Amino acid sequence: MPDERLVGDVGGAAAYLRAMPVSNGKVGVIGYCSGGRQSFLAAASLPLDAAVDCYGAFVVGTPPEGMPLKVGPIVHLAKDLSCPLLGLFGADDQHPSPDQVAELDKALTEAGQGARVPQLRGRRARLLRGEPARLPPGGRHGRLAEDLGLLRPPPGGLNGGASMCTYLTEKLDVEGSGKGRLGWFALSQATVYLDHPQHAPAEHTLNIDFLNPQQGPSARVAVELTAQSARALAAAIESALAAAPPGLV
Repeated sequence: MPDERLVGDVGGAAAYLRAMPVSNGKVGVIGYCSGGRQSFLAAASLPLDAAVDCYGAFVVGTPPEGMPLKVGPIVHLAKDLSCPLLGLFGADDQHPSPDQVAELDKALTEAGQGARVPQLRGRRARLLRGEPARLPPGGRHGRLAEDLGLLRPPPGGLNGGASMCTYLTEKLDVEGSGKGRLGWFALSQATVYLDHPQHAPAEHTLNIDFLNPQQGPSARVAVELTAQSARALAAAIESALAAAPPGLV
């Protein structure tokens, strides 16, 4: 998602939440992996009340050669943060690396921002909820209370088996229709990517967004599939097309 679109989407969501009768007027953001960078970007671009950056890559630094993600560093926006920021990072991570986290911490300090950026031992440290603590021995050092646990431990534990998002994204023009919240609409684009899901109970999913950008953010149908389901769907589509009578497709 382009940075300008992310800021527009979050701005619209924040305005909607603040307008709700039950709202106290305060809005915060939290993001994991690629969403951590987006959380930082939103907090530096919009009037928000709190932000959490969970191991967000490329706030500092640029994607390695060969990675299709096209984003640049945004650490220079530290001076523009509109709210307190909590950053949570794994000391064994490489995207962002400990040196990049230190650079971010330095930029926030020099900007005089209300930020806290602890590094947690063991990669892919997850955020903190009321379960028995599962951090490796010696991994707290006063940074986490004994009664805090992990929201969603990664497969294989904190010390192995976890990897960063691929950021692999395929975009294509499509013709057809989709049914969204406001009914049917014409489709013009599709985006396919592998990332953390918003709703599916899986660590990573193959995500498909069917869009019509000219009709605004409501013209969108989103799908999150496990890798097994995505491959089965692709095979079923090919099978259905191959079975069609000659000249029909």
